[in-house]
Amino acid sequence: AFVSDDRIHAQFDFPTNMQVLKAFAKQEIGLSAMDGTVRGIKGVYGKHSQWMSTFLGNHDIARFFSFANGEIGCGIWDIVSNQAQGWKNPPPTSAATSEDAYRKLLMGFAYVFAVPGIPLVYYGDEYGLGGAGDPDNRRMWTDKPTGHQATLLKAMQALGALRAAHVPLQSGAWPAPLVNESDVHVFARTTGQAADRHAVVVAINRSGSKKSGSVELSKIGVTKMKAGAACERHDLWAGTKAACTVGSDMKLAWEAEARSAVVYTLNP
Repeated sequence: AFVSDDRIHAQFDFPTNMQVLKAFAKQEIGLSAMDGTVRGIKGVYGKHSQWMSTFLGNHDIARFFSFANGEIGCGIWDIVSNQAQGWKNPPPTSAATSEDAYRKLLMGFAYVFAVPGIPLVYYGDEYGLGGAGDPDNRRMWTDKPTGHQATLLKAMQALGALRAAHVPLQSGAWPAPLVNESDVHVFARTTGQAADRHAVVVAINRSGSKKSGSVELSKIGVTKMKAGAACERHDLWAGTKAACTVGSDMKLAWEAEARSAVVYTLNP
C-alpha cells in the first residue's frame, strides 16, 4: 500500500512470504498455485518488485524450520498462538536427525533467491534454527553448525554465490514457468538479447522421488549457445557442480532428486 514512486520504493514482501510458507514449510498448496499467486503479487508491485524484500522468516513469525518439521501446532501467521507455544511447549532445541525439514528450507530459499526481489535471510535460517513465535524465534545463533545444519549452510553459501555471480538472478526477466506442476516447478531468469541470452534455470522437486525431463530453451528466448559458453548444473543439497549439455534442438535435460533444488547456468 505504501510502495510507489512518490512513497517508498520497497518493503518486506509479506504476501509472497505467506505463499512460500504454505507451499514449502506446510505443504498446504501446490507449487503451481504458489507461483501463480506470487506472480500476481509481483505484478501489483510493478517495477518495484525487483526491490521488494523476499524472505522465509523474521522476528514476527515462528521459524520456517519448526513449521517444516511439524513442531508448530497452529497456522503460519497465527501470531498469538505461536507465541504461546514458545512459552508452553517450545520446539526442541536440538538439531533434527532427519534431513527432510532442512531440504524443505533449502527449496524455499532456492525459490525466493531466484524470483524478483532482494532476498533477506533471518539469522539462523541459513542452517535451520528452530523456534516458535516471538521471543522463542530469537534463540542463540551458532557459527559452528554440524550434521544436516552444516550441509544446509554450505548449500546456502553456494546459493548466495550463484545469485551474486549471475545477473539474471538479480534483475533478469522472469518468463512463464517451463514446468508448472503441484510438486515440480522449473523456471528461469534471463538477461541479454536472443543472440547471447544469459539464462539461469531453477528446478525444484518437492516430491518424494527423483524427477527429470527436458525443457525447450526457445521458450525463454535462448536460441543458441555462445561459442565456448558453459552449461553448468549445481545440485545445492549435494554440493556438486557438473557440466551439462544443451542439445542441437536447444533442449535442456534436467533432473532433481527428491525434495531438492538444482540450478542450471547457461551462457554466462
